[in-house]
Amino acid sequence: PPAPAPAGPPQVQVQPASQGVLLVRLFSAMKLRSANGLPDPYAEVRLGNHCVVRSSVQWRTRDPIWDESFEFAEPLCISLYDTDGRFDAVDDSLGEATLDLSPLHSCCVAALSGTVLYMRTQPRGQVNVLV
Repeated sequence: PPAPAPAGPPQVQVQPASQGVLLVRLFSAMKLRSANGLPDPYAEVRLGNHCVVRSSVQWRTRDPIWDESFEFAEPLCISLYDTDGRFDAVDDSLGEATLDLSPLHSCCVAALSGTVLYMRTQPRGQVNVLV
């Protein structure tokens, strides 16, 4: 079933993270394209080659809003998928975004955006996070 739409844009709240841990707040994605109509997007966020966490599914939208937080300790990559909704089905990839964490060298909190690339070359939208 579709999730209720939020009343307005997500509020920015800086939450303290453990020492040496990166707190990532996945806000939204925009203009996602799927080969078969409106996607049911979710995100997998990982640091380096491990530590994968999965967001909730946002049903039938090209512009999902998650507003979910995750803690990590390495470089950041976000993969976006269109869920098929069936237990036995393989979800379709909407693409992947790798976010440069260098803005964190000069500040404690940074808002980052990255282009979602399908097959590492085809732009398919944008993802927005606060780290």
